[in-house]
Amino acid sequence: MKEFLTVGINAAREAGGFLMENFGRITTIERKSDQTLVTNLDKESERIITSALRSSWPDHGIIGEEGGSRAAKEENGYVWVIDPLDGTHNFIKGIGMFGVSIGLIKGKEFIAGIIYLPSDGNLYYAEKGSGAF
Repeated sequence: MKEFLTVGINAAREAGGFLMENFGRITTIERKSDQTLVTNLDKESERIITSALRSSWPDHGIIGEEGGSRAAKEENGYVWVIDPLDGTHNFIKGIGMFGVSIGLIKGKEFIAGIIYLPSDGNLYYAEKGSGAF
């Protein structure tokens, strides 16, 4: 399990760093079918995260908020759930309260989660059976 958290945390930090480097530099804002907003930076943050996860575990499934979804190769396999820019509205308005959220499910059971708030560097993570930090 430690490897899952290590790769997930590194991906969250990389995506968060990208978001901070580009804070205030949005080039496109679109309205999704559910009427929520998505920026070019949401999409690139998701690409950064999915790329890191796929390079470590190509058989894992991914559910990405911005459309980077793919089924796991096994019915009860691992699935990563990603919100690459949690707080898009704040981000668009220039408010620094936003984060990167990543979860991991095995079968039907949640086993790990990561939240990284890049504007203040706070990182929160939890692992089933090990607690939250």
